[in-house]
Order: sequence, then structure tokens, then C-alpha cells
Amino acid sequence: MKNKFISYAQNFEDVLLNRIFREQNTGFYVDIGANHPVYDSVTKAFYERGWRGINIEPVPQYYNLLKCDRAEDINLNIGISDEEGELIFCDLVDTGLSTFDQEMAEKLSKEDGFSMEKYTVKVKKLADICHQYIHQPIDFLKVDVEGWEEKVIYSGDWENFRPKVIVIEATIPNSPQRKNTNISNFLHQYNYHHIYFDGLNDFYVAEEFKHWENLFRTPVNVFDQFITYPELEKQKSIAQLQTAINSKDEYINSLKMKKQPSSEQIDNLEKMIKTKDEYINSLEKAIKSKEEDNQNSTNELIKCKQLIREQEKIIKRQYTIHEAEKKDLNHYIQHLQSILSQQQETLKKYNQEHSDIKKNQSLEISNLRKLINDKNAEIEGMKSSKFWKLRKKWFKIKNLINEDAQ
Repeated sequence: MKNKFISYAQNFEDVLLNRIFREQNTGFYVDIGANHPVYDSVTKAFYERGWRGINIEPVPQYYNLLKCDRAEDINLNIGISDEEGELIFCDLVDTGLSTFDQEMAEKLSKEDGFSMEKYTVKVKKLADICHQYIHQPIDFLKVDVEGWEEKVIYSGDWENFRPKVIVIEATIPNSPQRKNTNISNFLHQYNYHHIYFDGLNDFYVAEEFKHWENLFRTPVNVFDQFITYPELEKQKSIAQLQTAINSKDEYINSLKMKKQPSSEQIDNLEKMIKTKDEYINSLEKAIKSKEEDNQNSTNELIKCKQLIREQEKIIKRQYTIHEAEKKDLNHYIQHLQSILSQQQETLKKYNQEHSDIKKNQSLEISNLRKLINDKNAEIEGMKSSKFWKLRKKWFKIKNLINEDAQ
């Protein structure tokens, strides 16, 4: 992966240029109609490699993005034309089709329903920009100005500033049909040769680099060893999603260790994991085929991020339920402990009272036994006394008298 060239351009223009500049870690480019600093950018891959250059972009929104992303480039919020001054610019909002060609802008807005804003933009000649800012060879010039290409080319100083390669959009905006221009004849006067048409752009090389024509004999193919930026972002999103899933799975397992969930909860969690795995598999299959356009790729990335957010919400809800149940369980345990403590205190009090009663009863029994023994001793004493003996004899005599009387 790290050895592959990352392509940001919409039609692989940067892949073709990389055939020439593959071994060149520094260089200089001029991008007229730079648009977004990342999406569909012909120069982004070279900037990341260490190249620097000039980005010319009249749309304020994209110019501000360029200032942030290309801090080491020269970024100009102007237009290029064959005369210096000011022109009405037609901004077809969020399309990449904005242009100084009012007739073309009106047509695109009407046919495709694009929202259009008009405002005045300062314009300069390409030659003046080169004289003011450039003090080194230009490796390549890219021109994408939606029908304004001739005006740009005519404004250059081709004798003093000679890009090695020129890439010019050559079709009618938002159409595969070539636009009839005099650009090829004009550049031929300055010893530039047309070497390739990729279906969207014409490629020219200066006479002194005409041998590079051999590098354009085949279209972009697998041997160019590249990956598109949308594909790379999808792979990163999938990897992040898998990491998030693994993290959530580990968290779920830790919850299972702390508290055994119900079989229904386990089934639901397993279904969630299975659903996520199936979605990951579908994404992995999807990245094997190239995206038809960058907008579709962006939508896929948004879906991935939405899925991550949805899964995080689900796990958060599960965690909240677990914490609530755990809190209720702790309260119930505390309640049981309170009841147990009260019962233990009552039992202790009862045991103490029972012990006191038993001790008192034992003392009373001991006293009664002593009293009985004392009484028995008194009785025995009485039986052995003279009175008791006389009394016994008296009863015998009485019984004899009674028998005689009868």
C-alpha cells in the first residue's frame, strides 16, 4: 500500500503525469482553475510528495480551502484572461463548473438546474503571473476553466516560461464532446506537441521533451501501481469501523464478565455484530471496483461514519441499561444488608434476654431444691423427737380402744 501512488484527480491525470515525474521528489506546477485542494485535484499528490506551485482559483470557498490545505503554495483568488481587468464570474454553486463564459453558465444552469451566483472577479494575464511569481522551471501547467481555456493560453509568455507538460481540459463543460478551439495550432507555433487525449484533457509536451510521448502510448492501467483517494479513504473507514467494532466487542465481553446478561440480550448483541460484519464484507467487496464518481465515494464515507455513530449510540444505550441495573442491584443488596443487620441485632437481644431468664430459672430451681431438702430434714427431725414417738403410741392405743368398742 505505501508504495502505491495515491491519485486524487478525477480522470487520473496525475497518474499519467506521474509516469514522467515518478522519480522527481521536488518540482513546480501552475494550476489554473484549481478548485478543491483535495477532491479531483491534479496537484495534490505532487504537493504531498514535496512539490510546490501556484494555485489560481476565483471561487472564494475553494480559495479559502486552498489557503488552509496548501499553506506552502502561492494561492491567488483571481481569474486568468487575455486582458487584465475585471470580469463577471458565474459561480455554479458546488459544481466545479463555474466560469467566466456567461453563455455557457446560463446553459448549464438552465439545463441541469444548477444554482448560479454572479460577482465581479479581478483577472490577470498568465504572463504577468509568471513574471511576478516564478523564478524556476515549470514542470507542468494544468488549465481547467470551463470553456475559458483559449483566453488563458493566449495570455501566456511561451518564449520565457515554458512548462514541460501542459494539461488542458478539451471538452465542452459537463460533456464528452470535444470543443473546437485553436489551442493546438497556437501552441504548435511555440514548439509544443499534442501527445495524448484522455477523453477529457489534451496533453502537450515541449519540443525538448518530445521523447515523453512514449510514456502515453497506453491508457491508465494496473501497472501504474496506484490507488484512488476515495478507495483509500474507504479502506481507512473500514479499518476504523473494524477497530471500533472490536473495541465494542471487548467492552461487551467485559460487561458479560461483570454481569451475565439475559439470553435475549446476548442474541441481540450477536445479531448486531453479525449485521456489522456483513456490512463490512459488503464494503470490502465494493472497494474492488472503482467508483463511478467522487460524489458516490463521499456518500459511502458518510454512510460508514453514520453507521459508526449508530453503533456507538446502541452500545451507549446498552451501557446505560447495564449501569442502571447495576445501581438497582446495589440498592437492593444494601436493603438486604440493612434487614440482616436488624435481624442480627434482634437475635442478639433475644439471646441475651433468654440467657437472663434461664439463669434466673436455674437460681429459682436451686432455691426450691434447697427448701425441699430443709423441709425434709425438719420432717425427719420431727419423726425422731419424743413428741412424735408419744404421738405414734397414742394413735396405736386409740385404734385398740376403737376395736374393743366395736
